Amino acid sequence: MFISYNISMQKKTLIKKGVIAGYNRGLYSVLIDGKYFQARLHPQINFSSKDKLIVGDKVKIEISPLHNLILEQETRKNFLQRTRRSKNKKKKRQIIAANIDLAIIVSSIKNPSFNPLFIDRYLVIITQANISPLICLNKIDLNNSDNGNFPSILNYYEKEMSIPVIKTSTLNGRGISTLQRKIAQKTSVFLGQSGVGKSSLINALEKKLQIKTSPVNPKTGQGRHTTTNFRLYPIGKKTYIIDTPGIRNLSLNHIEPRLLELYFTDFQKYTQQCYYRNCWHQNENGCGVKQTYKEGKIPASRYQSYLKILQEIKV
Repeated sequence: MFISYNISMQKKTLIKKGVIAGYNRGLYSVLIDGKYFQARLHPQINFSSKDKLIVGDKVKIEISPLHNLILEQETRKNFLQRTRRSKNKKKKRQIIAANIDLAIIVSSIKNPSFNPLFIDRYLVIITQANISPLICLNKIDLNNSDNGNFPSILNYYEKEMSIPVIKTSTLNGRGISTLQRKIAQKTSVFLGQSGVGKSSLINALEKKLQIKTSPVNPKTGQGRHTTTNFRLYPIGKKTYIIDTPGIRNLSLNHIEPRLLELYFTDFQKYTQQCYYRNCWHQNENGCGVKQTYKEGKIPASRYQSYLKILQEIKV
């Protein structure tokens, strides 16, 4: 279904369907049949902040020798959102990508260090958007432990939460073919901190792209902001990847505090054991979630993620 704006079609023009692949200085890059077209919004279209076009939006555009104009926007099947500070330091909701089949959370074993708290934050916004998640542990060639063990929380994500986990290395190619099969004929968004190797992974999946990459800062161990804009790339038949800028802090202030427990899906079977129906799972007596955590069935990092996020968004 398209949102129509009742704009009359000029003669000697082509009307095509496409997808928003990027935005820069008032111009949208629209992908149509494998080619990029630069287009502007039709003057009669005035989007609200909620409906503002973003990467992944499906649109109808008018192509003519004089100009390319976006006429209509298709209703989104889903969208990812986060909280972002504006220039006046006020926090506001930001929609970052739309019409996604698979959300890939990229983390690294080192440089920067593995951080399950970041993964949990991404899982909240992915679950809120009703998008299938996948966790990609990158840079596994840097795993120098004696027995090659990986963080145990990964087993919890995979076995208790049914989230696929793929271990990859762009240096030796491990896991790349598995990742290629997972994203085939889907629109996938790559999410993660700066420096975890999102752009390097995308380059490994499609060598023709050659997206710019940068090494992590050797002094801080943190990544540098190499990708600065959201961008959609076609890498195969009906297969698209959305590259996103790395971030150092994922704010979730747009989340309603009472709904947070719903986005920690692994808590659901234990919330029914809580004595109080409105339990926050913090210090209440008879809390099923807290008791399960004490029994070791919920990992400490997972429970601490919930408490930290809840504290932030209740302010």
